[in-house]
Amino acid sequence: MEKDINLIIEIDADEAQMLTELIETLFEEWYVARAVREKRFEGIKALGAAKKTAKAGTAELEEARQQADEK
Repeated sequence: MEKDINLIIEIDADEAQMLTELIETLFEEWYVARAVREKRFEGIKALGAAKKTAKAGTAELEEARQQADEK
């Protein structure tokens, strides 16, 4: 990029296409990939929370069974 914003440099169609593809690549890597990554992490967190809840429920069930067996 030039410091003089009034300087116009001619480019051909191939260069314009390459620059457009660069912008699309950066957009995909910065924004789309981040959204996909965040969605994956949310899924992992939800799975962990579900496992923790299931484990707690199993422990309570086992405790109730032990108390019933003692009676």
